[in-house]
Amino acid sequence: MEMLLGAPPLTSYDAVANPIMGWDAKPSNSAPYTATLPAQSIVCEATPALETLSASDPMRKIILESQGMDFVHPDSAPARRLNELIWKSVKGANSEMPAPRYSQGLQDSDED
Repeated sequence: MEMLLGAPPLTSYDAVANPIMGWDAKPSNSAPYTATLPAQSIVCEATPALETLSASDPMRKIILESQGMDFVHPDSAPARRLNELIWKSVKGANSEMPAPRYSQGLQDSDED
């Protein structure tokens, strides 16, 4: 894209990358795509039913909090808290999510 625009490379990765040349009007690869499916055990994993968890189970709190978030409207769920809940659901309820890192000039706009 930089070459098309006549712009210099934006990063060192762009500077050393080989350009993609030789575009055609149609694809030159006619081989069919074969998807690699994940293991059935991964696909069948599910969040435990709320009624199967005791009141003291930390996963119950995670499920209840995430159920109260707005997933109907785009970008309405509080991003930082949702990321933390996802982290804890995967890494363990007592695990600590690493602090977010930002590029210079970017700030966290998630005030919730």
